[in-house]
Amino acid sequence: MSDEPKDGPLTAGPDAIYNASQLIATIEEGQFNADLSRSIEDLARDLNEFVLNGTKGTGTIDIKIKLAADKGVLEVMADFKIKSPPVPRRRTIMHIAGGKFLSRRDPRQPELPLRTVSSTGPTELRTVQQ
Repeated sequence: MSDEPKDGPLTAGPDAIYNASQLIATIEEGQFNADLSRSIEDLARDLNEFVLNGTKGTGTIDIKIKLAADKGVLEVMADFKIKSPPVPRRRTIMHIAGGKFLSRRDPRQPELPLRTVSSTGPTELRTVQQ
């Protein structure tokens, strides 16, 4: 059995990329990694808002790396998509008025006969005895 590497006489060399994190760090001279990192921070901030509001939220990160070999050169193209959770909206209660209109007021609820009370000066403070 030979001690020769599986790839034959090829050697990795000092600049070889051995793992995915190294690859991501070098794509676009590091700009891809910087943009992805900033977007992950934004997603974490968005998810933290859900935590602070006591609700659930999920986000996704899709990373696509395409490698194309042509005449001894390997072209690397990368893209990512981040999907933040939608902002939860509050609900509003409304009623149907006139058979076809929306209204904030319940047409079945009678109105209280409120009136304006005028004051002619300071009023005396009274205490209630038990």
